[in-house]
Amino acid sequence: NFRRQRQMCIRDRILEAAHAALANYLTVVFAVVVVTFFAGRKLELLSWGFLMLVYTLFALGMVNEIVSIYWDMVRLGFEIGETHAPVWFGMAAATDEGPVLAIPIMVGTMCVLAYLGSVIFFFRIRRQVKA
Repeated sequence: NFRRQRQMCIRDRILEAAHAALANYLTVVFAVVVVTFFAGRKLELLSWGFLMLVYTLFALGMVNEIVSIYWDMVRLGFEIGETHAPVWFGMAAATDEGPVLAIPIMVGTMCVLAYLGSVIFFFRIRRQVKA
């Protein structure tokens, strides 16, 4: 019983960390989109290059952190599944790899697509500046 309580406490902390990391990442993505929209016509190309370099480095680090947290959550799910705890992350205990492994892959894909969308938006705004 103590082990199960400890696992649930760890699960809750991992979920909090995952939600916070994802929210922070999306805040950075949307901040770049807003800055691109409002300042896209005013900054020089060198300034934009520096901004995109810093943004790319931060995005890579944050996506790595988010995906790592979700993989930790999957590993904990398997551990909880081995101890026969009744519920894990809103679904049956993780004893089958298929559905559970999709979570970090799906979240990682969403993060990469958000990054790519913001970069595409950046280039569309830059193209409007040249026109």
